[in-house]
Amino acid sequence: MNWRADSAGLEVEKWRSYNPGTMSVHTVELLEAMDIMPVGRNRPERQFDPEEIDEVSRCIALSESEHKPMVERMHPELLPRIEFWTVEDLHLETAANALPMIVDAVEKLVESLS
Repeated sequence: MNWRADSAGLEVEKWRSYNPGTMSVHTVELLEAMDIMPVGRNRPERQFDPEEIDEVSRCIALSESEHKPMVERMHPELLPRIEFWTVEDLHLETAANALPMIVDAVEKLVESLS
């Protein structure tokens, strides 16, 4: 089975100074260590477009505490379609702690899709 993952920000303009652009170096290093070559790793950040969610998409927000209030404010109609995980962004959690949590959650997701 083929899957594709992509990433978009909820408030790109607001957070641009904090999170300026390309994929985290920590994420790239981990993916490469897992023999996963990230496509588009140097592309600029992009704003989430609610029209991208279709019937076959899974939309996951990593930090429920941070992202759920944003979704409630900006796109409340999408709340039932978004799965919130409990992995905090790097201003609240270290990469050394966050990345293993993401790997574990993704492995469980892939297992549930198989």
